[in-house]
Amino acid sequence: MQNIPFTERLQKTLFTCLLPLLLCSGMSVCWVASAESPGAGTSSLPLDPSWRTFARPLALGNQEMLFFQREGDQAVLWRVKWLGGGSIATPLPELKLGDKERYTAISTAAGLWLVGKRTMLIRPNGQRLQLTTFETGYDEPIASALDDGSVAVFGMSQGGTGGGIDQLRINPVSGQIERVARGLLSYDGRPNQSGQTYRQPAYGHNVTWLLDGRLLLLGGDRTPQLASIIAPKSEAGNWVPQPVAGMPHPRVGSAVITLTDGRVVVTGPERLRCYGDPAQVRSVDIYDPVRNSWASLPPLPFAPCSDAYGADRPALAVTPDGTLVVGGHLEAHVMLLRPDKNSASGFASDWLVFGDFDQPRIGGVVQAVSSKEVAVAGGVSNREGRFGSCCYAVASFDRVAIDDKEGRQSRALTYAGVGVARRGNLIFAAAGRRFDTTSTGQLRYSAYAELIDLRTGRIRQLPNMPFVSGAAAAVWLDDDQVLVKGTGASNDRGFSPNENLSSHVPPSSAALAVFNVKRNAWVDMATLESVSNSKLLAGVANDAYFLDAVGSLQRLNLKTRQADTVARPALERSGATGRLVAVNQLVVVGGQTPGERISEIDAQCAADPLADCPDRYVGFGQLAPTTDYESLSFGAQADPTKNLLSQSATRQAQVQAVATAIRRDARVTMVISDAEFTAQRLVRSVSGSRLWQSMPAPNGAKLCKGDCALLLATDPRDENKELLFFRQGGIDSVYSDSTLASVEVNVWLWTESTGDLGQWQLVLKTDGKSARAVPKALNLPVVNGARLMSMGWHLDMPIVWAAP
Repeated sequence: MQNIPFTERLQKTLFTCLLPLLLCSGMSVCWVASAESPGAGTSSLPLDPSWRTFARPLALGNQEMLFFQREGDQAVLWRVKWLGGGSIATPLPELKLGDKERYTAISTAAGLWLVGKRTMLIRPNGQRLQLTTFETGYDEPIASALDDGSVAVFGMSQGGTGGGIDQLRINPVSGQIERVARGLLSYDGRPNQSGQTYRQPAYGHNVTWLLDGRLLLLGGDRTPQLASIIAPKSEAGNWVPQPVAGMPHPRVGSAVITLTDGRVVVTGPERLRCYGDPAQVRSVDIYDPVRNSWASLPPLPFAPCSDAYGADRPALAVTPDGTLVVGGHLEAHVMLLRPDKNSASGFASDWLVFGDFDQPRIGGVVQAVSSKEVAVAGGVSNREGRFGSCCYAVASFDRVAIDDKEGRQSRALTYAGVGVARRGNLIFAAAGRRFDTTSTGQLRYSAYAELIDLRTGRIRQLPNMPFVSGAAAAVWLDDDQVLVKGTGASNDRGFSPNENLSSHVPPSSAALAVFNVKRNAWVDMATLESVSNSKLLAGVANDAYFLDAVGSLQRLNLKTRQADTVARPALERSGATGRLVAVNQLVVVGGQTPGERISEIDAQCAADPLADCPDRYVGFGQLAPTTDYESLSFGAQADPTKNLLSQSATRQAQVQAVATAIRRDARVTMVISDAEFTAQRLVRSVSGSRLWQSMPAPNGAKLCKGDCALLLATDPRDENKELLFFRQGGIDSVYSDSTLASVEVNVWLWTESTGDLGQWQLVLKTDGKSARAVPKALNLPVVNGARLMSMGWHLDMPIVWAAP
């Protein structure tokens, strides 16, 4: 249960009640230490960071949070104060903890309730009450505070072990805790009929307290879209849930919160899954109890999935200015939706993202410290980053500043498959994917977009993309517009043969959208079947160019949305690499072609004795890797002298290109390898010729086994030139993003020497995580007071620029 913002009366009562208790009144041990200042990053409580917990942290208003430590069978209560800092530890010797026992902490006007196997109430005066006649037997149940200081409990456990609706209260005569049965845990108060399971949730339900004192019960396994309102009463008898309008999206393991205007917000993918329909897993719904109606808020840029052992749901909070905050999921950040009085929903149209924790807080708690800061605490994480080691409690918290829309650290560039386009000093970046392991492999996609200004270093968050894709390509159409195309996963293992994720692969959209920088808005073009399986290469004004599945060049008119083929290679090439090196010249390299080919005569062309007829071939036989390339000139300004089909770079069979770069002058560089990756060569094409020449390998470079790349970048010192790099270190598609920091990345720059020879120079040594998004200086001489900076080494074209 996510506590709602209490009324002013209850807030004052609660804090006044609990303050003496938590200042060690009557306690034998008290330990104090300072808390970190706002925005300082992760802070551990003053104990070993591997300590275990027996309940989720509990936010008290905006300035305090309670943590619950398990020390063997001993329970310890920690109180952390954000204002002024300080942490206080209070042992609870009366609460003996069994192995793996979990409790739910609830604050009410009566005090602090710890609802579990041996339920305890800590009164405002420090008195501790327990049920002594029998054990309540709960295991971290879903529970809610009530107006009279009592607690309503819904089922024995959030994990689904049966039970009904109970009320825990203080008996007015004996002054002791008593448990009162209040009926079935059912959405209409009746049991399931024989063979039917549509009334009673098995697990994953949730509840929130409405401003008028009633309770809203919603979701759960077997009842994922049901909702009912319960009116608690002190008199004897059952509390009969009254069904209300069903939710727009199924919720099993949801986060829920009540706003100060009485409406209720709920989010969280069904059963905490990261995969599934993107519209569902990223959805946020809002309920109006007065109108008994649901509506949807803008979808989240990231799915708030929490699929990990020990995690039950993400978390919601509301800041004093009305900003909605989502956190406590697999991503190490929070997502914010600002209020907007001019919108029908009362909220803005797009979410913002803040924070970059050292580790995620899966199933953690979010607390609004102020309108400019939130705290994210507790949860679990997979510290080892591999299977079989999940999950462990995170005994710490992060404080995140949320008052600045622009940042200095790129978030989009941290993702594999991010679509990036450059125009001068402006970098557009959007989409991408991340993979980590919790209890199982978790692949997640991004709808986040940003604009990076290399001159100022400022990073502007853009409206979220209208679709979700695990990989994307982007091109500038003009100074104001960027075209983005998503990519579908290539197979059920991910986006490349090297990934082999052993994970559910979510649907990845191959849609198109155009972002207008001046209007700060998207135009959704949806999925066009004619180019859905093609690669976006370039864009000019209203035309976009794509390389299709067999190596042909397509031109798409963005106004009419009609595509035509403008150039075809001599042989169909499956999986080829291509580049539009000029407005009328395409170069396609490698891929797979038919193993046998014969020359075909174009009779019409051959009849003209002055015609320069291009080579045409017909392929047959099985597909096999090829190491040749083809240059094609096309259109009204076609230049027949640019048409060229090269020789293969090797005469050996089953040799493939494992890295390829196509320069702007149509020169091709490749790393070619045998099928076993035991013998490799670095070659490049001879300008204006069908021939190849060998190049030296970088000194110290290892054999490429899916972990190297040939990369090109515009030389910021001369825009007419391109820099050729050799990168060692697999950071473009890795098994787990949590292991990136341990990947060693080396980058060499090719420099031409006298004649047609050259050499490689090592210009960068860094780790995989930094290589993606952290600006790094290249080890080159400073020229005219400027040095070359770089980032995005997992991209096809890394970002290189000159800076003082």
